[in-house]
Amino acid sequence: MNHFRIATVAGDPDIEPAIASGLSAVEGIEVVLRCLDRMETLAAVRSGTQAIVCAGLPRWIDPELVREARESECNLVALVGDPDQARRAERLGMPALSRDVDLARIIA
Repeated sequence: MNHFRIATVAGDPDIEPAIASGLSAVEGIEVVLRCLDRMETLAAVRSGTQAIVCAGLPRWIDPELVREARESECNLVALVGDPDQARRAERLGMPALSRDVDLARIIA
């Protein structure tokens, strides 16, 4: 069985462990990296990760990183609980979902 390769970003380190665990429990998803900074996130983009799920939206996620992910066909999504973060994600051109979303929907 092929797995959908996902990395997480700990923009909010209080919720990232639960998101990573929840994603790992979804059949067909393989969490390949849990990123703490820009360099690790770029490594995930450049290594063929299919999606990056940001738990919160750290300041170092910027237009250049979003552009590189898009060019690499790596989908970025922000799971946020704050309307300001949701607006920032939209300005960056990445979808923002509630951090309470059913994690199986990420690959649906």
